[in-house]
Amino acid sequence: MAHDGGRPARTFISYAHDNPEHRSLVREFWFFLRKSGLDAWSDFESAERRLEWPRTMESELARAEFILIIASPEYRRRAAADRPPGEIVGRGVEYESAFIRDRIYHDRHRWFARVLPVVLPGGSTDDLPEFLLPRTSTVYRVTDFSVAGAKGLLRVLTDQPSEIAPPIGEPPFLAPLPAPGDQPSEIAPPIGKPPFPPPLPAPGDQRARLADDLVAQLRELPAMETAQTKAHFHAMIAGRLPVAPVASGDQDTDRFLRHLVTGLTEVPNGLWTLSGTVHFLHPDQPVDVEVRRLVEAFLRGP
Repeated sequence: MAHDGGRPARTFISYAHDNPEHRSLVREFWFFLRKSGLDAWSDFESAERRLEWPRTMESELARAEFILIIASPEYRRRAAADRPPGEIVGRGVEYESAFIRDRIYHDRHRWFARVLPVVLPGGSTDDLPEFLLPRTSTVYRVTDFSVAGAKGLLRVLTDQPSEIAPPIGEPPFLAPLPAPGDQPSEIAPPIGKPPFPPPLPAPGDQRARLADDLVAQLRELPAMETAQTKAHFHAMIAGRLPVAPVASGDQDTDRFLRHLVTGLTEVPNGLWTLSGTVHFLHPDQPVDVEVRRLVEAFLRGP
């Protein structure tokens, strides 16, 4: 997979010529990256050409989207900030590491995540330079030159993370606790006796029978045990609606429920909110299933 707009990610490999064995290992790694769909650059492809190496390194580093620093004892020694003055070391690593440090210093937000410490097979994190923070930041270990052996590094270079955050959903409705005493929560309107109670459906009407059945089901809820729990039940419903349903201030449970059910028929989505509140309190229990059935039948009409 390409990293940016269908184009393979340009990747610069920075390493030290410790010995022929290490150089051969880095060369094999370079081949592996290119076979894995990455536009990886190293000095192997330019070794015999006459070049001005500082200019070449600057040009390739400027083009790079990622910089891979390969751990080795010589890389750590040559990139160290505390080398003895005048010590002769491989000037390529000395120059590259200074350039890379400057880039991180100038734009840390971008480049700290794109300068990747890499430990090849047989290597050690102890051989990474200190400016990469090898003990407190991510290090990419390549156990062998295969997808499985380099999966973490390949995921970053090809922009294929193993975890993608799911979309943020709606927060759940969490009913407030009732205030001390016999009062509903502060965020719910107080339950008062309406001056003109809404009329109940006419006797004998199918909707009246369904309303009676709904009241009978709701009467069995634990929330109907006391005036305080009834007030809390009303507050839960009211908190989920744009208009608070009317409810009787009477202590009688049947009267309270009849006015609540009838009032909810006058509020958009009122009965569905009643059913949803019962489901929230008693999910998939018989009362939940029966209340949902009765509400559906009531709203369907004759």
